Amino acid sequence: MEQIIRGTQAWTMIKNANALNDSPKSGYEYLLAEINFKLLDIDGGKSLHVVGESDFNLVSQDGRVYAPAGEVEPDPPLDTTLYKGASNEGWVVFLVKTDDTKPMISYNVNYDGTGGIWFKAY
Repeated sequence: MEQIIRGTQAWTMIKNANALNDSPKSGYEYLLAEINFKLLDIDGGKSLHVVGESDFNLVSQDGRVYAPAGEVEPDPPLDTTLYKGASNEGWVVFLVKTDDTKPMISYNVNYDGTGGIWFKAY
């Protein structure tokens, strides 16, 4: 996690990314995560495709997974194919309740909620 931006600054960046992006619904605000993803190791010659909103989830402080925001993110978006040793940095957009002060971002969590990597989004 390089940085987390939320509230008015996040909305300004999202609105500037695409004029058709919707303003956040009442009681919610946007949260932008700038993620630097480095693929340290992978089985011989394989690659890994990383797509921000598809691969990362925002989880509320009470353990609920937020629905994807579905908005166009600022440039550069986190959308890349990586081979061993490569890295890429980009933005991922989330929608979060304004009173959720300690959300977490998860990556590659199993269907039953185990495993994966967890990051503070505050």
